[in-house]
Amino acid sequence: MNPGDTNTISIVKTNTDTLPQDRESIFYFNYKAIPGLAESTSSSLMISVSSSMKLFYRPEKLSDEGADNAWQKIELSQHGKSIAIKNPTPYFVTLHTLSIDGQASSAVKNLMISPFSEISTPATMTAHSVKWNALTDQGGITSEKSTDL
Repeated sequence: MNPGDTNTISIVKTNTDTLPQDRESIFYFNYKAIPGLAESTSSSLMISVSSSMKLFYRPEKLSDEGADNAWQKIELSQHGKSIAIKNPTPYFVTLHTLSIDGQASSAVKNLMISPFSEISTPATMTAHSVKWNALTDQGGITSEKSTDL
């Protein structure tokens, strides 16, 4: 490629028969932009940029509306000094923030929970209430939801 040129990459869905049809699947597209060498390299700074993009496959039988509401179905419970976060839905849910008794949990910032799975986050004491919000399909932030434990 020459300076100023652009390149287009097409990502095409081919055979989805091997993917689960009862839940979303995720793929990662990793790419890197590497600058070419300049003729004069005596005083130059070259920066390469790496990035990763999440690509979700949602089977036809799963609705977009279900994905929009999945974050509200998250189930939380306390087990000793940890909070269990269960996703009972067929959708990936990315928690944007989670606070336990008013204290933000840094372990949960933008944490993605797979369909039909459960994760745990540490709690320093017996928790009484938990608040959380999530990221939408479009990258927005949902309203906050709370529950008492």
